[in-house]
Amino acid sequence: MPRIESPPLDKSQTYLGNALLKKSGVKSEWTKEMLEEYVRCADDPIYFIKTYCRIISLDHGEVPFNMWPYQEELIINMHIQRFLLVMLPRQMGKTQVAAAHLMHQVMFNKNYTVAILANKDAAAREVLDRIQFMYCSLPSWLQHGVLTWNKGDIKLDNGSKIFTAATSVSAIRGKSCNCIYLDEFAHVENDVEFWTSTFPTISSGKTTKVLITSTPRGLNLFYKLWSDSQQKLNPFKSMFFPWTANPTRDAKWEKEQLQTLGTIKFNQEVSCQFLGSAGTLLSGDKLQKLAFIEPLMRSENDEYRIYAKPVLGHQYIMCVDAGEGVGGDYSVALIVDVTTRPYKVVAIYRNNTLAPEVFTGVVNSLGRRYNYALAVVETNSIGYGVAKDLWFEYEYENMLRSVEKQGGASASFRSGSILGVKTTRATKRIGCSTLKSLIETDLLLVEDFTAVNELSTFIAQGTSWGAEEGKHDDVVMCLVIFAWFTQQSMFDDYSRGTINSAIRQARLDGAIGLPDIMIIDGTEDEHDWEDPPPVEATIEEDAELPFC
Repeated sequence: MPRIESPPLDKSQTYLGNALLKKSGVKSEWTKEMLEEYVRCADDPIYFIKTYCRIISLDHGEVPFNMWPYQEELIINMHIQRFLLVMLPRQMGKTQVAAAHLMHQVMFNKNYTVAILANKDAAAREVLDRIQFMYCSLPSWLQHGVLTWNKGDIKLDNGSKIFTAATSVSAIRGKSCNCIYLDEFAHVENDVEFWTSTFPTISSGKTTKVLITSTPRGLNLFYKLWSDSQQKLNPFKSMFFPWTANPTRDAKWEKEQLQTLGTIKFNQEVSCQFLGSAGTLLSGDKLQKLAFIEPLMRSENDEYRIYAKPVLGHQYIMCVDAGEGVGGDYSVALIVDVTTRPYKVVAIYRNNTLAPEVFTGVVNSLGRRYNYALAVVETNSIGYGVAKDLWFEYEYENMLRSVEKQGGASASFRSGSILGVKTTRATKRIGCSTLKSLIETDLLLVEDFTAVNELSTFIAQGTSWGAEEGKHDDVVMCLVIFAWFTQQSMFDDYSRGTINSAIRQARLDGAIGLPDIMIIDGTEDEHDWEDPPPVEATIEEDAELPFC
């Protein structure tokens, strides 16, 4: 059935003189055919889009939106799924399809609110611009009257509205939304902060829909959501269509894209492979094979992530990298079980707002829970204060000491040694090289999402290594410190459980002055390590772990 048109609007009926928009309050006389058509459009979004929506084609200008089969399948799932995650190659019309779906929602639902969120305001407004173009192409009898119409939001007189915003933690704060659309979510820089601050509110309702579309970009939160969806660990239905789903694409197009984009960008943006940044410490193949798992336990704010409880007789190393606690770099304490190979990361604490002196209490509690883990503290700046307080205030005896020498620091308990280890160019080079070998030969298991994410953006920077601009590497640096320690002569002694004897001997020899406390080496009574009852105290009041 051809679309039913309307006669041109009288100027007095237009919204601010726009001949393509009907202002609020204007009544349209409907025929029986119009009423039947309205009902059909409401019930059949594919019919509505193909019959009434128009888009701009680069080759042909304004044309009807004649969708391909994969796009129709997307529309059906956007209509029925509450949580939908869509991964598509570039230039597959995913944003156009989403725009058509969102317009259908606000047109055929009263008091329906849609939030369009993207990495930048401009990107979100581009989606709204496509909706506005489609709306202007509708015959006036099918339109609702317009109350608000600008670059950032629209409101119709059926009570429905659409607004746009960047993906900040306050993007939808205080707003009630029926549908949230996240465009190109893999490209959002503050993805974790945004998600953790907004998704609990979204998912607490019974009907709010979340639609995410994107091409992949590294091993970030989009990658985690996709992987979790594939394993049915979250409520999202995931959908993927290869570039071959578009009938206009052929081998010639593929060759042109490969020549234009290069192999890496082609694999990511066209083949939809989850790749790390260029020039990463780990090889691209290894990064793709790294698998993260859900923690055995995690704290509500995700600061603590526990992958294995402490086991009597096991040897643990705790690597510590302290931040300022003002919202920038993170303070991290990372526990590695070195009892057997492969070594395994079993616990992580990560926070960037905790004051260093409070973080020290967390380190003390975490280390003692894991059989008095050997603490290897990075002491370049703030870390020295953490190491000092851990030693003197908390009397944490099992701490690595080191001496500085030409070619980098060396682990040592002899006279003149200092608490912790300073990260120099030499120690970082040794640590990075060793970390690469340990992970790529599967001698170190890293199954934490944040660690995998940071490894995917840990790149070459001149003659050194560091986080890509705008990213973090605090968890990775703890792994680097651990890898450096594995190259020290005393590492084998510790992993065999004999290093405590060396510490005792150094104390007897007077090489180091240790607090007069017991060294815990895994031989204590088993009842000392039973799970404690739940505690209500906050970290600031009591740094004990409530769930280990």
